Amino acid sequence: MVTEKILKQLDDGWTRQTFINTDTSTVRVTYLYKGKHPASVIHFHTKKARHLAGYQLIDKDLRDALLWIDHINEIAPPSESKKFYTEPDSANRIAKGLFKAAVINYIKAYDLGDGRFVSLNKAQLPVKLQAAHTLFYDLRNNYIAHGGLSEFEKCEVTFAIPPRHKLKSNLRFSPRFESNIRQATQIDWEKNELQTLISASRVIIEMKIKKLQIDLSKEFEVLNYDKIYKATKSGIILTITDRNYKSYLR
Repeated sequence: MVTEKILKQLDDGWTRQTFINTDTSTVRVTYLYKGKHPASVIHFHTKKARHLAGYQLIDKDLRDALLWIDHINEIAPPSESKKFYTEPDSANRIAKGLFKAAVINYIKAYDLGDGRFVSLNKAQLPVKLQAAHTLFYDLRNNYIAHGGLSEFEKCEVTFAIPPRHKLKSNLRFSPRFESNIRQATQIDWEKNELQTLISASRVIIEMKIKKLQIDLSKEFEVLNYDKIYKATKSGIILTITDRNYKSYLR
């Protein structure tokens, strides 16, 4: 077994140690106080803690999406290009992938998943942005993630034949057989709308995270620290849930 150790210096004399088992990809996180003293670790698995974790995962997705949009601007700057690129160059192909990824991460924030317990709701957005949100929801469902009926992609199967006056009387010719694919790549105005929606969503998320952090800090302050230290002797990680929370109160 090979374990990789990553140290990160935090504020107020704290150090985070991350141990990664390279065989199993399992991760264990511990902390040092003042650089060398092993700290007791308590995992909160209460309802509020699960909600906070869910919102922080959503925020990470949204920050990633903004980063991808920045990359789009670097490799395929805004232009007067039309909505569809019949034969996109390599930059547009990369931009399309980044744009799709950004849309997926954005809409994921509004879909309730089993592992996150929380999601945003379109009604929380400013009214002026809700129509744009619906457009991206349709874009994700009918083009990016699924192959539904959509204005964003089309394939036209086509035969082209020579003008009749160019043919001999026997009308022998070889038709041109084509399948013309048109798919939306990155669209400048939609990209800007998406950036606005993501930023507005992050404002909502940040307010929820701040409130939950305050609530959880208050829940921790009323715990009996003697019980906590006793339960975490010898480096044991204590897990506090909704069921056992009261047993650790003062």
